[in-house]
Amino acid sequence: MSTLDTFNIRRPPPILPAVGCSAPLLGLNGLPAHAARHPKDYSSVAEVKFVAEITDPLTRDRKLCKIKCVEGQWIGPLCEQKDDGGRFHPILRSCLLENVPSHVVLTYRNVTIQASQLLFPHDAVLQARCRELGMYKLRGAASLQCQNGKWSERVPHCVPTTVLTNFAPDSPPTILLRIPTGSASVEPGGELAVFPGSIVHLECLYSRKVGTPEWSWTATHRQYLTGWAIASDERDWKYRLSIYYSKPTDSGTYTCRTPAPEQATNSVTVRVAPVHCDPDRLASRDPALSVRSEGSRLGQTASFSCPTGYTIKGAATVTCTGSAHWSHPPPACVPIRCPALVLSDPRMRLVELNNSYGGHAIFACTFGYTLDPRPGLMCESTGQWDRPLPRCKREYNARRTGWSTDPYTLYCMSACGRVAYSHGAIRRRGERL
Repeated sequence: MSTLDTFNIRRPPPILPAVGCSAPLLGLNGLPAHAARHPKDYSSVAEVKFVAEITDPLTRDRKLCKIKCVEGQWIGPLCEQKDDGGRFHPILRSCLLENVPSHVVLTYRNVTIQASQLLFPHDAVLQARCRELGMYKLRGAASLQCQNGKWSERVPHCVPTTVLTNFAPDSPPTILLRIPTGSASVEPGGELAVFPGSIVHLECLYSRKVGTPEWSWTATHRQYLTGWAIASDERDWKYRLSIYYSKPTDSGTYTCRTPAPEQATNSVTVRVAPVHCDPDRLASRDPALSVRSEGSRLGQTASFSCPTGYTIKGAATVTCTGSAHWSHPPPACVPIRCPALVLSDPRMRLVELNNSYGGHAIFACTFGYTLDPRPGLMCESTGQWDRPLPRCKREYNARRTGWSTDPYTLYCMSACGRVAYSHGAIRRRGERL
């Protein structure tokens, strides 16, 4: 809870003598606050209502809350739960997400968590998986729930598999995923969601010279083909299980186990479902944004692009997931702007500035100085200027050579009687244009 916005005070009916409460402490964003409009005498106040923001890393959830005076003590806060008929419930403590191990991906409400040191409200559920399905094995719980300030489980970690450990004997076997026909999507919880009719190859990587691994599965309606790959460059290290023309009854967990004595395992959970996402969700009000979609069924993707001079803010590619939602909202096209220029040289001035993509910054120096290097700056597609700021350099050789130039003034000294040419005009010493 972070803010105290408004309040509503209800006084009890004067039937029985009540033990009043002292003035409650007021806070704003966790810091003590003072408000002159709040009453100082709370001896006859039964409850105080206020609007508060509940901690959530994705949205600002505003709720009506209250504290109640019970036998001289303030009880609460209690906040309104709309899904429970507007009843007031205690607000339990939030949980802090601290350091997340490398290769672990956490999602909250279908949104990937990009940072640590975040607070999550009570009852929040985080899904955990490894960044590359099959390349790492998740050690620990695949979901964590915040329970009154404590997580139900420790944050899991990811263990590298054989292809990353040079086929160390005690490493879990790598499982590669191939979808030659159809479509699939890796879900936030780490399962592989597959559209019906797809062909799925699960390839367990292990050295054939050492032994033959074993596939097992929890699906019971049919048997699956297993065996070493046939291609000459694959047959010595890829032990394959194939799911042809997948059906919902193929949903289950598929496990590869290496031979004894290590018998290390790695698993992939498959869920087959006829899921479609709403194509209208790809529409955007941004006229500069273009979209190209493969389709709207599970595992299919849509790609966004922006015209020259713009950059994409958000995900450039979205996938239809097993929850029937796109993996990310449509992005936005943001004009490219290069950073502001700070001139520290008092002899230099900015003559022209356009900090959008392809624009230029043109400089000039005071009389007797020239730019080094002479060209101006150009704003590139990266949003940065193409080179550092130039500097104004004194023209030491002017009296010996006669002519000296810069982009705006051509002047002659000594031999020419100090005649200056500026943008086609001629002036002599002491004359003004």
